[in-house]
Amino acid sequence: MIRQVKQMMGVGLRFGLGMLGVMKLVRAVLVPVVLVPVVLVPVVLVPVVLVPVVLVPVIMVPVKAAADTTVIIDDVMSLRFARGSFNAESFEGELHDFTVLVDGRDLMTGAYLMIKPAPASETADNPDVVFIRELEMRDLRLVGEVLPDKAEVTIERITGRNMDLSELISGYDAGRNREFSLRDLTFADAALFDGPSQLRIDGIKILVADAGFVADSFFLQSAKPVELPGWGHISLETDFALTGGRMLLPTFRVHANRDIDVGQKVHDELHRRHPDGIGLEISAFSRSRLAGATVENAVDVVLSLEGLYDLEYGIDFAYRMDLFERMEAISFEEDEDDPGKILAALTPALEVIELDRVWLEVSDQGLLDFVVWSAEQARDELNMTDTDVRLQGADIVPSLVRGIGPLNKPEAIVPLQNFVLNGGMINIDMLPMKTGNVARLGEAFIAGHMPLNVDVMHRY
Repeated sequence: MIRQVKQMMGVGLRFGLGMLGVMKLVRAVLVPVVLVPVVLVPVVLVPVVLVPVVLVPVIMVPVKAAADTTVIIDDVMSLRFARGSFNAESFEGELHDFTVLVDGRDLMTGAYLMIKPAPASETADNPDVVFIRELEMRDLRLVGEVLPDKAEVTIERITGRNMDLSELISGYDAGRNREFSLRDLTFADAALFDGPSQLRIDGIKILVADAGFVADSFFLQSAKPVELPGWGHISLETDFALTGGRMLLPTFRVHANRDIDVGQKVHDELHRRHPDGIGLEISAFSRSRLAGATVENAVDVVLSLEGLYDLEYGIDFAYRMDLFERMEAISFEEDEDDPGKILAALTPALEVIELDRVWLEVSDQGLLDFVVWSAEQARDELNMTDTDVRLQGADIVPSLVRGIGPLNKPEAIVPLQNFVLNGGMINIDMLPMKTGNVARLGEAFIAGHMPLNVDVMHRY
C-alpha cells in the first residue's frame, strides 16, 4: 500500500496533483454513469495513441519501399506498407497505407504517417534521445484479435510537435512492463526546446456493441521546461482539453443482487433524458513558478457532463526542489497498511510540501433531479414525492458531515442542505489554519483533527 502512495505522489506532482484529485472526487461523488469518461479516456488513449507512437521510431529503418513491402521489426512485430521512404541518416520518413502486425496478425492500419525527428546535430550530445519535431498519422483503426467482439476503435488524425519519445522507446526496447504517462511523451529537454510540446488527437471513436465513447478532439500541451534536482525536466505550463466528448449508453444488463425492475427503470430514464448519449467536456491547466528553491503551483480542472452537472476544482500548493530526491530515499514495506507508519515513511517528502488552498464548485444541471427520481423508483411503495426525497436528503446532511470537523457547523450544513433541497451551485473553499505543511496536516488527520478553515456557500 505504501508503495502505491509513493507512486501516486510522483505521478501527481509530475503532471499536477489536481488532476488526480478531481478524478478521485468524481469517482466518489457521482453515479456510475460518470465513471465511463474517467475510465474510458485513459484506457482508450493508451492503446490507441501509444501503440502507434511507440512503433514509429522503432520501425524507422533506412528503407526505400515498394508496394506491399514488409519490414521485420523484431521477433514479434512487423510493418507492411504500400508506399514510403526513410532517410537512413536522419530517420525522417513518410508512409502510406500501412499495417502493424504482431505475431503475423494485423493489429492496426493507417492511411498515412509522417515523422520528422530533430536533426542529428541537435541530439549529438545525447544519442539516446529520440526527439520528434513533427508527427502526423491519419485514419487509424485497431483491427484483428486485439478487439473484443463487435468493437470498433478509430482515430481520424494524430499530430504531435516537439515530442520526446526516449522514455517510451527505452521501455519498449527493454521489454519492461512499466507505467507510462503522457508527461513522458510531451516534456522536452530544455536544450531541444523549440516551442511547446503538443499532442492532438482528432475524431476519436470507441464502440463496443451499443456502448462507447466518441470525441471531437483531445489536446495536451506542455511549455517552459525546467530541470529539477533528482527528477529531470518538468513543465511550468501544462494545458489539457477533451472537447466534443459523448458517452454512448449501453443496453441495460442484469447483474446479481440488483433490483431488476428499479435498475431497468433508472436505465430507461437515463436513455430517455440522453438519447444521443451524455456530452462530456474536460479542460485543465497547471501553472508553476520558480521562487528560489521552491516551486509554486496552481492547478485548475473543469469537468462538464451534459444535463447532469458542471464541476470546477482547484488546488494551490508549493514544494521544495529537493522533494524528488527525498522521495527516492523513502523506504518501506510494500504491504504496510498502518496509517501512522505510512505517514512516518512519507514524512521526509511531505514536510517539504505546502498546501495553500483547495476549492471546489459544483453546479447542478440535472443530477439532483435524476437522483431524486431514482430514489422515488426505489421507494415506489412508499409513494414519496420529489419534495419528500429532497427533505429526507437534507435531513441526512448533518449525519454525513458529523465526523468532518470543518463541515460540522451550521455555516456549512445549512448551505449544503439548501443545495440538496433546491439545486443551484455549491462552493467549498478550504484553507489551512496554522500551517499548510502536508506532513503536519497528515499528523492532525490521523489524530482525528482537521485544521482547515472551510467556507461553504450556496447560490441559485
